[in-house]
Amino acid sequence: MSVERQIPEDERGHDGLTSAERIEQMTQPVQGDLDSYWYNHQIAIVNKRNKELEQRIADLAAEVGKWISVDERMPAITEGLRASRAVLIWQPEYKNRYAANWDGRKWQLFGAFGRVVEGVTHWREMPEPPTDQQLQPKGEQG
Repeated sequence: MSVERQIPEDERGHDGLTSAERIEQMTQPVQGDLDSYWYNHQIAIVNKRNKELEQRIADLAAEVGKWISVDERMPAITEGLRASRAVLIWQPEYKNRYAANWDGRKWQLFGAFGRVVEGVTHWREMPEPPTDQQLQPKGEQG
């Protein structure tokens, strides 16, 4: 069993720099010859790609927990199951939420074999399950 140690951001290494300062220093342009030019060019490419990835992560994080219109898109069908994973659906006629699967043609209530739900307008991913700490009785949490 391996144990990872979280290194505090303000902990300084043998060079006297924090991790954040070291990364900042490594991504700064270098003055000098042609090798420096290529190094700076590569750093610029990496920095640009990092910003793109950070934006994609932010976009995905904003989507988590968001209700998605069925006109926008439907949940992905899970390979081997011939249906989506369970998602929450909104059925406005009864003003209720249900756990259901999308099989590519219809919504089926999760666990209610064959019961079809019509009139669904929105869906969203299921929330994350509780953590082990959240499952502990209140007096035992530490």
